Amino acid sequence: MADRILILMGRTISMAIVHAFTWKVKPGRRQEFRGEMATAKTIIERLGARVRILDRQMGYNAPCIVFNIESSDWKAFGELQGKMQSDPELLAFWSKAHVDNANRPAEVADIALAIDLQMG
Repeated sequence: MADRILILMGRTISMAIVHAFTWKVKPGRRQEFRGEMATAKTIIERLGARVRILDRQMGYNAPCIVFNIESSDWKAFGELQGKMQSDPELLAFWSKAHVDNANRPAEVADIALAIDLQMG
């Protein structure tokens, strides 16, 4: 996907992209899931993204864990997606932790994609 830049009042502004995964953790499995998220964070940061893991205490799907992957712009987002889909370490981790694991500690409740809303 082509890099998208917002030009506002003569200023060029890159728009950050946030890819958010909301996880519902199964009872008694929180610590196990935290370990998995720490591993995923390390791998994805190695691929060039900023990762933030949030513990949602109230609101939609709470309590839940929100795993945010941040890219600086659409170009960086596209490049990251390519890396994530081909990285042997990430693919092996994901397969073992969730794809091939019927007894996984959490389930995806929501996936969202958002961009910065420039306000001036």
